[in-house]
Order: sequence, then C-alpha cells, then structure tokens
Amino acid sequence: MAACKPNSSDLPAAQPPTGLVAYFNLIPNGSAINFYINGSRQNANKIAYNEYSGYITVPSGEQSVLFKTDSLRNNLFDPVTATLATDYTTIFVTGNSATNLIYARDTAVIDASNYKPKLRFINASANSPGYDVVLKNVSINNTAYKGISKFARVDTGTIAVNIKLTGSSTSLITKTVNLGSNRVYTLFIYGTYSATGAGLNLGVIANK
Repeated sequence: MAACKPNSSDLPAAQPPTGLVAYFNLIPNGSAINFYINGSRQNANKIAYNEYSGYITVPSGEQSVLFKTDSLRNNLFDPVTATLATDYTTIFVTGNSATNLIYARDTAVIDASNYKPKLRFINASANSPGYDVVLKNVSINNTAYKGISKFARVDTGTIAVNIKLTGSSTSLITKTVNLGSNRVYTLFIYGTYSATGAGLNLGVIANK
C-alpha cells in the first residue's frame, strides 16, 4: 500500500512566511542590545548605541518580540506581540519600554520617471517635542515623537538640513547630507532633547 502513495506525499512541508527586519539602537546612555523573536536571538553581533543591524530574515505575522542588553542579558521590557510584515521593516529602539519601539515599513520605491530621491523624517528622540525639517526648498513640518512623515521629493547632492522646533525660526541642528538620485532615504533625529540641541543627533540611511 505504501508503494501506491502518490509521489507528492513526501514533499517537504511548506515553510512559514518570512520578512526582513532591521533595527537601530537609539537608547541614550544605553548598552549594546540584541533582538529576540519567540525567545530566539536573531542578530549575530551585538548592536551598540547609534548602530544598525542590517536586515535579518525573521518569521512574519504575529510574533513575540524582545530586546535584551548584551552584557547581563536583561530584558529591556517584557516581550510584546508584534505583527511583522513579509517585506521590509526597520525598528527604531529609543528607550527601555515597549512603548519606545518605532516600526517603520521600508516599502517606498522610486518612480522610474523621476530621478529625485524620496525622503521621510522620523522623530526618534523619546523626550522631544515636535520638529520642523527644512532641506533647501522642502519642508517637513510638525513631526512629534514616534512620528513618521510622508515622503517628500528632495534635491540630489550635498544638501543642508535644518531641524527646528515646530513653529520656531531657530535651528537646533544644522547638518549636510549627501543624497543620490533614484534613492529612498529615511532621515531621523535621536538622542536626548535639550533647548540648545545638545544631546541630539541626526542620522540618515538609504532604505533597502
């Protein structure tokens, strides 16, 4: 009887769907951290403050997500259930609570007919008010903590970025960034807010 089974009966089991997740460690004065899903560590190397893991293939759908310190293996917080996409996601870890996780989907693509890059802004400074961002003739206004702006078209080349408190004319941070054509970028502010801008930093990364 066993010999009469159809050939397809011993095919390998279907694999569960996966996605790609990266994370930034943006916890001020924090130690290196590791990323766990369902109790299993996902990253090979510990990620220190202001470092980026790169994309890691992980199971998608509802998963138990946790971050631990590298030195003592202490949980930053109790495991939380998160729905992970089947494409690209970046998690910005900005503090020692599950409420300090920012999940940013990295799915935007450039229009082939327009060489100008797309850029969004994320406020990843946990104690910050809202910010206005000015890049040459483009403004992204009033992004509160954990806010993810819509994408804007920006110029290529070396571009000056000014970060201001929402409604203010005074720049807290001024920095230049290099933006290439036909790219998608995420600009983000992180660190500890102060009225002078001390303790705040600005980062930029090309999506995917």
